[in-house]
Amino acid sequence: GAVSATQREHQVTAHASGVAASVGFQPGEALVVLVGHGEATVGDYRDYVIDALATMIISERFTELAKAADSPFLMPPAIGTNEIVRDATSTTRMAVVKNGRTLDGLKILMTENARVAQHGFLATELARAKKEFLSTYVQMTKETDSRDSADVAAELTRNYFEGEQMPGRAAELALVEALLPTIGLTDLNQRARQLAVARGRIISIVTPKEGDLPPEAEIVKTVAAAEQSVEKREEVAITGKILETPPTPGTIIAERVDEALGITEWKLSNGATVVLRPTDFDADTILLSGFAKGGYSLASDATYWSAQASAAMVNVSGVGTLSKADLDKLSAGRRAVAITEMDEFSQRVFGNASVADFELMLQILHAKIAAPRRDPVAIATWQQMQIGLAKENNASPEQKFEDQVREAHYGNNLRKRDAEPADLEAISIDDAFAFYRERFADLSDFTFVLTGKLDLPTTRLLVMTGLKSDPAEIPPE
Repeated sequence: GAVSATQREHQVTAHASGVAASVGFQPGEALVVLVGHGEATVGDYRDYVIDALATMIISERFTELAKAADSPFLMPPAIGTNEIVRDATSTTRMAVVKNGRTLDGLKILMTENARVAQHGFLATELARAKKEFLSTYVQMTKETDSRDSADVAAELTRNYFEGEQMPGRAAELALVEALLPTIGLTDLNQRARQLAVARGRIISIVTPKEGDLPPEAEIVKTVAAAEQSVEKREEVAITGKILETPPTPGTIIAERVDEALGITEWKLSNGATVVLRPTDFDADTILLSGFAKGGYSLASDATYWSAQASAAMVNVSGVGTLSKADLDKLSAGRRAVAITEMDEFSQRVFGNASVADFELMLQILHAKIAAPRRDPVAIATWQQMQIGLAKENNASPEQKFEDQVREAHYGNNLRKRDAEPADLEAISIDDAFAFYRERFADLSDFTFVLTGKLDLPTTRLLVMTGLKSDPAEIPPE
């Protein structure tokens, strides 16, 4: 091993013919070199699909690990494929860990590595990954005509220099539909074990200070301990619901059509305004945005940081009786995203869905507005991540300079500075959720904008339910 005087980098290295494997930390890189992995045959393409499915499953596991109580990670660990040179790619695993938790993060990553090697994947994981993979190709095929030119140019470049096949999205979808049923756990587990081998492993650790670097002996000991016999991963069936009781539909009390602009405007019985603009830019996408004046500028100084964090707490908590992880699993293969946000002067919502999943998107949004779920474990994990990021940010020279500029302009006004670790530690979940409910309880001053592949009669029925909320008794502002 060696320590670089410039980067404070520690590497534990063992080389073998043609293979190098690794795990990296803040920042680092884990390499499994695959030489000459082309797409000349259907078999090559099948290997590509197997790799993609394995990567999706490992990413899902990493995301769950990062959300666990007392997680050492500042963000979910990442796994991906990078191009070293045109005929060689690498699989990378990287984790950014909290200060002093390097060995904890290393132990978790290597334990998961060993779990894959010893037990492989689960049938439920493979089923979800197949749904997601197929859904991606279905969407891409539907939106072929609106494909970005840069994407086409990049594929042409890969075709010329790397031999990547480009039969067209419809042909690729047909190939994926034919190959997915032929890929089973045996195929995935065999590939996963190849990626988990210890041959040529490189562990690279970069720390801000030399004193933060674990001794090489401790690193080797941690890896060895993590690679002992580990338990098989288990999953329980998901039985929760997004909405326990479907909302009673509202009504549209007024309608205005601007034929010149192609805009339809509805006034809902709860006072909200909905503006619709059908477009044909994407053949299978519906976008939603909504906004109302307010935001955390209305919070008192005592609850300011709690109010600022309120929407983030709701988004990490899942919906209904479903955790965020369970919601993601339940909606595997479906494209329906709905989030709420808050800035200084407004509260906002955003949504993105396929045409088929538009109703699901509205259900998720309605649940977050009408009955925000509170997940203490997910919120505590998010809070600790934010505290860790704030500490890292405070060590940045650029941040120090920005802080001095703000102080010269505004003094130490808490509404003009970034949150300090102490501010984040003092956040109250009760205050955050009380403020959130206050801001989203009454939708009468909201304007929602829907664009994309809209069928107005169908949209009318879904909007009257999904964006329906009874006005709350809140004093005027």
